[in-house]
Amino acid sequence: MASNELILLCSLLPISYIVGVIQIGDLIARLKGINIRVVGTRNPGASNIYAEIGPAYGVAIFFLDLAKGFGPVAVASSLGQPSWYVGIVLACLITGHQTRFPLRTSGGTGMAAAMGAGIAVFPLPALIAAIPASMVLFLSRKPSYTGVLAFLVTITSGWLIVEDLVLSIAVLALATMVLVKYRSQYSYLLG
Repeated sequence: MASNELILLCSLLPISYIVGVIQIGDLIARLKGINIRVVGTRNPGASNIYAEIGPAYGVAIFFLDLAKGFGPVAVASSLGQPSWYVGIVLACLITGHQTRFPLRTSGGTGMAAAMGAGIAVFPLPALIAAIPASMVLFLSRKPSYTGVLAFLVTITSGWLIVEDLVLSIAVLALATMVLVKYRSQYSYLLG
């Protein structure tokens, strides 16, 4: 392994964390003069931005967060790294998104960023998952249900198509992190 590649591999973990820390929804809301942390669900994610600032902003945040999740994981995958390394990059990204250490504000659930990471890990299975997930979103109007279904279909079809147990477990862990954060962040809404 060349020293340049080793440096890139070592720097990709903290870079993934830092990319995760950036809350694009917070930045856009501030530009609009709104503190998104005190309105709606108080989450800087696409759904709250959509509801509180406008549909165009919500859709933009969704795709920007999707790209944020896709980027670092796609770089790790494109470098031909073993599955365990790609899984660690994925974990660094979502941990940064959810915890935002050393910043004092909590991160979002990471649903869109996790979906982007899932697309980078399992492109074809994620495409397969998009069809039933879109139908669930259309019928239920609940992004959380859509995300859960998308993860389940991606994990299942990822294992069946790619047959990579480590990456399947990594995406399952990622989905679990998102659901745990969702449950804790929205416990006041769940009753």
